[in-house]
Amino acid sequence: MKKIYFIANDDSSRSQIAKGFAQKDLPSDWEVHSAGIEKGSVNPRAVAVMAENGIDIYQTDTAFIDINYYKNCDIIVTLCGEAQDNLPDVKTRATIINWDIPNPVRCERNDAERILMMRLISQKIATKVQKLANKLVKTAI
Repeated sequence: MKKIYFIANDDSSRSQIAKGFAQKDLPSDWEVHSAGIEKGSVNPRAVAVMAENGIDIYQTDTAFIDINYYKNCDIIVTLCGEAQDNLPDVKTRATIINWDIPNPVRCERNDAERILMMRLISQKIATKVQKLANKLVKTAI
């Protein structure tokens, strides 16, 4: 089974969203996980926006980076510079891909803007995941 890891700051929004879309878009022979360099809790706005997309991340737990999974991944996708800069200092066989996705939590002003930002970020992530999934299927990593 092939493995992909989505890593962000605290596994509360971006990495959870990416994992949700990847589980939908990648073939069943891909194992998909997400993690954070810190552990947070799933953002309720991320849950709501993913539900709008027909993807349930409500029951998802957040996680720290699992070193064994990290070492044995085929693909690691960091969703922000902080995650990229703080990856574990261990050898991995993975191809590392860096996406600079703004943190929707840091873009908050009022409730309407918060949910709008989460929608915009989720669509940006959805597009990137779909392109990556198409590439992985074509190249059969």
